[in-house]
Amino acid sequence: MKIFQTILTLIAALGMLATPAADRNTIDEKYFAVLHGGVGERTYETYVYKTDKGYKYVNVTSTTVSWGSPQWKHEVNKRGTASTREQIAEIAAKHGATGYCTYFKDYQNTHSIQEFIDGPKYSEKYLVGFDFGGSSWGDYYQCISAGIVICTNGELQVTMPTKVENYNVTDPQIIGTFQLTEKQYRNIEKALDKEKLFTIDPEPDDRVCDGYSIKLLLYDENDKVLRNCGGYMPQNEYLMDTYHLIMDNIPSDEIAGLWARQIEFLRGQDDRFYGVE
Repeated sequence: MKIFQTILTLIAALGMLATPAADRNTIDEKYFAVLHGGVGERTYETYVYKTDKGYKYVNVTSTTVSWGSPQWKHEVNKRGTASTREQIAEIAAKHGATGYCTYFKDYQNTHSIQEFIDGPKYSEKYLVGFDFGGSSWGDYYQCISAGIVICTNGELQVTMPTKVENYNVTDPQIIGTFQLTEKQYRNIEKALDKEKLFTIDPEPDDRVCDGYSIKLLLYDENDKVLRNCGGYMPQNEYLMDTYHLIMDNIPSDEIAGLWARQIEFLRGQDDRFYGVE
């Protein structure tokens, strides 16, 4: 048995030697959170990923290439799995990442380690939001989407710009509401796994009109947008399946008609379309 374990150790060591250091220290961009620690020339990070069975992590030590240098080098210290966020926090603490937490592509907003352990707190008023309409081709106005929010009382709110100022649309307001049936709402609520959706990486939103954008919005306890899940031409299968199920359970034709009328209203305010100097 001891000989067998020695052979496995040698195989692992040879594998590490055969793998370039840059590859061993590559961090998968599919993480959803990072726990941070350390100061100055050396910092410690624990990258967190969601899995079907819980979480996985990557502990990284980052140091400047020389004293005072703006360039950093990163070394992966350990990879592993855990069942809960609390276990991840304990692992991060042993690594030195005890300071604060940030979420993927949301580096400006920091959260405490305890907030990470507790997980996000969601709105009691809003279930989910998303964009509706907006072409992948056409003029400026055809690319404008309506903002949709499904409330926990089954009401669906449609928000769009209501003014044109200096050739820009402004003043978004609720321009219409619809009431979902109990079956429609329950279908959406049942399919919506907020924990899973929260960990989906936001896609780059290039704000262009040569492709489609799909995003689902989660709201926090203050009814503000907590997480943009999706974006410009997303690839996540769960996101797409959830989005299509939502679309199957809302009055799409009526919303499309409301969107089209508002687009024409906005276009009618724009001097460029009528030759007015």
